[in-house]
Amino acid sequence: MNDLSRGIEKIRRAAGLIRPEGYRPSRPVADTPMYMRRMAYEMEYAFEVSKARGGEFEDTVASACEYLLTALNRDGALTKEACAAAEEILSPMREAAKSYTVHLVGHAHIDMNWMWPYHETVSVTLETFRTMLTLMEEYPEFTFAQSQASTYKIVEEYDPDMLTEIRRRVKEGRWEVSASTWVEADKNMPSEESMVRHLLYTMAYLSKLLDIDPSTLDLDFDPDTFGHSANVPEILTRGGVKYYYHCRGFGDYPIYRWRGQSGAEVLSFCEPTWYLGDTEPEFALYVPAFCEKQGIKDAIKVYGVGDHGGGPTRRDLNLIEEMRTWPIFPTMVYSTYKAFYKKLEEKRETFPVVERELNFLFTGCYTTQCRVKASNRVGEAVLGEAEALSAAARTLVGRPARTKALGKAWEKVLFNQFHDILTGSGVRDTREYALGQFSQALACANTEKAAAMRAVAANMDTARICEGEVPMETMSEGAGVGYGCMKYGMGLAERGAGRTRMFHLFNPHDHDRSEVAVLTVWDYPGDIKSAAIKTADGEDVPCQLLSTRREDYMGHVCQHVAVKVNVPAFGWNTVVCMGGDDDLVEKEYPLDARVHRPDEYRLENEYLLARFDVKTGALVSLIDKEEGKEMLTAPAGFVTIDEDTDKGMTSWVVGRYMRREPIGDAVRVHYGAAGQLVNSVVLETRFGSMGSTLRCEISLKAGSRRLDFDARCDWKEVGTKETCIPQLAFALPCGAEGDILYDVPGGTVKRAQMDMDVPACHFAASVPENGKAVMLSSDSKYGFRCFGGEMQLTLIRASYDPDPYPERGEHLFKLSVTVTGDKGPADLIRAAEDGARALDYISARPHKGTLPAAGSLISIEGRDTRISAMKVSEDGKAVILRLVNYGEAESVTVCLPDAPGAAWISDALEETLEPLAVSGRKLKVELGAHSVNTVRIE
Repeated sequence: MNDLSRGIEKIRRAAGLIRPEGYRPSRPVADTPMYMRRMAYEMEYAFEVSKARGGEFEDTVASACEYLLTALNRDGALTKEACAAAEEILSPMREAAKSYTVHLVGHAHIDMNWMWPYHETVSVTLETFRTMLTLMEEYPEFTFAQSQASTYKIVEEYDPDMLTEIRRRVKEGRWEVSASTWVEADKNMPSEESMVRHLLYTMAYLSKLLDIDPSTLDLDFDPDTFGHSANVPEILTRGGVKYYYHCRGFGDYPIYRWRGQSGAEVLSFCEPTWYLGDTEPEFALYVPAFCEKQGIKDAIKVYGVGDHGGGPTRRDLNLIEEMRTWPIFPTMVYSTYKAFYKKLEEKRETFPVVERELNFLFTGCYTTQCRVKASNRVGEAVLGEAEALSAAARTLVGRPARTKALGKAWEKVLFNQFHDILTGSGVRDTREYALGQFSQALACANTEKAAAMRAVAANMDTARICEGEVPMETMSEGAGVGYGCMKYGMGLAERGAGRTRMFHLFNPHDHDRSEVAVLTVWDYPGDIKSAAIKTADGEDVPCQLLSTRREDYMGHVCQHVAVKVNVPAFGWNTVVCMGGDDDLVEKEYPLDARVHRPDEYRLENEYLLARFDVKTGALVSLIDKEEGKEMLTAPAGFVTIDEDTDKGMTSWVVGRYMRREPIGDAVRVHYGAAGQLVNSVVLETRFGSMGSTLRCEISLKAGSRRLDFDARCDWKEVGTKETCIPQLAFALPCGAEGDILYDVPGGTVKRAQMDMDVPACHFAASVPENGKAVMLSSDSKYGFRCFGGEMQLTLIRASYDPDPYPERGEHLFKLSVTVTGDKGPADLIRAAEDGARALDYISARPHKGTLPAAGSLISIEGRDTRISAMKVSEDGKAVILRLVNYGEAESVTVCLPDAPGAAWISDALEETLEPLAVSGRKLKVELGAHSVNTVRIE
């Protein structure tokens, strides 16, 4: 066997070929005639066929090899006659050689805005498609497949005439639409709702645009995505996707059945070679062993210039036509993914089952370009809130929902989830376009959210709240326009006047929120310290003026008042600020100190006691008062990290930690808010070699089991190859034992503690069997490192390639430390979202109406299930609920304001599957374990 290998290697060299390292297609090193190359590849392929079949043709291959080597020694070269004779010697194995079929699928991998601006992506897409259409005219069997709905959107917007040609080729079966998602998206950071929207919008759009059956879009093509979360199979199957194609995050088997936590499966192919490149004959050499090992006779070759588009070249097709004539080579057919997966389907039950997430790869992508990541988290959240409130307004008062506009906004968020945009592995233009898209999506979402809230508020009966005649010289109405938008929120324009102000608070989530909210009161004419806060029924509401200083803003002044309110699930409540006469203000005593005491900084409520170091501001103690237990094993707080640069690819790869230390000793610490509802400690410091600054207000609210850290960082640090990759993180030493629980799209996973970054959508939590859970969560961060009993969250990370300055500037972010006995995954996710998303409100004037001043639209009764989304259906005829189950199968009850006309279980595409029994205002829904479900209610 070794002698035969050496002989074949001599033949390759004589043909001007070199053996590539691993699977690396290569062109000949010399301009040798095609017959020499043909013979060399046929010899090697014959050898591979024989080996794959247990040496069945070893004598035949050896005879041909010996003949060629003799002729080579005699003639000094491989002559055409000698090659023809050797090919004849191999002829007895022609049938075996041709028994293997290679499906040739032309493809152009088009990265969205990876190393270039959007207008270049448009050019790349259009020019690539034009090339493919031209080649189809010249090569009548050539087939091409293209993924990503966004590429077809580019054609529709910028070169609609091309659509006629594409439609014709689609009808012929030569242009395969391999898109079931808007882009080839990241699969770790987007929410389950985003993943559903990829399917929903892509299939609706492409089926209409290209006149195809949406059920044919049953492949999720993600060759370059950097890892795949555990519940992808469940979400995909709910949208009719049966097959999965990828190249990263897994290497155990090339063909397998990927099973989610729910038991849902997709038939998966992990490309063993690569998903782009040319068609050098090396690709055929792995086919016999691959097919025999998998128990099949079919392999696939995805070819074409990619990343920056391009697709198959004329050289590729000419070489394919040449190889198809070789008698001792596999059968080669221009084909499609569908044809290949159809062959795999015949052997489906023979392939192994994989039941886990397909991770981890390029772990720096969970933390690089944190503005892009914040835009994704906020975009998903605000769009979800807008849709829930829009559905409420439609149901309660008949306001038409702007479903199409919100869908367009979703498309912008989905585009930014491309695996080189959301991951932060792009250039400056990548980031700038993404943030522009996000700003447009946010404008739509916040506008719709505010409009829906106003529509509901306009129908509330608040006439009994009388404020008398409005002062003619009031400045308050219209004050505050745009206030809050810099933090991605709605504008907080005042609509009230005088000394009585009314606020409607809304809760677009599936659980009651009893918590402290902060209201902004504009141009209040009296002394707000003496004002009372009451419900619409006149009951007192606990309140606290957060600062006596009036804040100036664009020609107006405002003050912030904290109120303790309860807003029911998918509901609203009303509070009224009244009074505030100047002459009712009690005389204040001087605040000069009468005695001095040692410095001490502590925050305390009925559940938690937190103590802080007076020099560093670090959290040195966090006591759960219910159990009298210390939750920390060492001081917690902000740390700076220097990463080594030796691994390169700094946007993609996290380097070895060279240094990690607390943020510094030069920290200013002082108390912030103080009162019955909100108490806070403020940290301010300068750090880093470039003079970055951090200001963080740490607050503990009445009735809360959560310590909130609201931070503003002016980041000036720059990473370089010669120095390091600087990083800011938050470390929480909590003595975590065993696995850590993380939330991922559509569920949760437990992972062993490991000294590397891993992704989560909101939180990492230590959940012991006995005792309270400790959760570290964030409003906009995705990268966690939990190791050695400590949980760490990466906040800012200054990689330097391909963008040398990805993070410079101001960053606003929030993180929370929660200690809770509610340890169910659904409860933890709700708690994390509550920490990330404040209650929204609008200001209004009293008026008559038919709705109460407080109420609820929908709620759910269930142990491990939550309503993760509520929206108006795409056809405008129903309300859609997304029910996510995080545990065992259970029966849940959905409580409605009125008896529905009908209700169904539907798929993710909003097509009805089976009716639900309606009992008055309640729906009983049977949910499978770890499932993502859709309910349609009319």
